[in-house]
Parts: sequence; structure tokens; C-alpha cells
Amino acid sequence: MIKLRGGGNPFYALLVIAGVAFVITACAYGVMAFRQARPDSQPIAESDTSLLGIMDRHGTLILGGQIGLLAVLTMGAMGTDEYWEKRAQRKNEQRNAAAGSPRQQE
Repeated sequence: MIKLRGGGNPFYALLVIAGVAFVITACAYGVMAFRQARPDSQPIAESDTSLLGIMDRHGTLILGGQIGLLAVLTMGAMGTDEYWEKRAQRKNEQRNAAAGSPRQQE
């Protein structure tokens, strides 16, 4: 599990992971499309289990699902950002109170 420093918003880590997966999927889809657009290319067989074969059969569905996931995670990050900031601030205040140090002004 990814531990965020300072108790940050976990949606940010999920967004990075989903974004990297989307970039890889989009690049694979682009390679597949360019290979099929060449006049001398061999068609991708239905039984092909390589990444390009999977992208040929299910690429638009996978990309659409990833865009939907990115949208949900983005809304989650924006919607919960204030909560995570307040939580981190409370933890810092508790830590400062336990250490006996005065609250630092920003």
C-alpha cells in the first residue's frame, strides 16, 4: 500500500496510477491503429492474445473505462481535498500540542 506523506489525499496517488495506465493503453491503441493502417500489414488474428490483439478487440472499451475511472477519481480528489487538508492540519496541531511547542504561523 502506498503511504502518503503528511496524510495527503489518497485520490492523488490513485490518479497517478490510473493516468499511467491510461497513457500506456492509449499508446498501445495508437500503435495498433497505425499498424493496421499500413497497406502491407498483416491483419491481427482473432486468437491473438498479445497486447495489440487485445487492443484490436477491446481497445475502445478499455480506453472508455479508463477515462471514466479518471473522471471519477478526479471528482473524488476535488470533492475530498478540503477534508484531507483539515485532517492533516488537525494531526499537525495534535503533534505540536503533544510536543509542547506553540502553533506555527503560516
